[in-house]
Amino acid sequence: MNAELEKRYQVDILAEQAGGYFAAPSQQEFAYTNLLFSVCE
Repeated sequence: MNAELEKRYQVDILAEQAGGYFAAPSQQEFAYTNLLFSVCE
């Protein structure tokens, strides 16, 4: 197995152990979160 493919499998194993992959929020999600926090204040 080549090194690059092995690195990808390691990432998959870590993600599975952590409960899945994480993706950064989109601009729209970020704006909604800021709006929600401002309403809560």
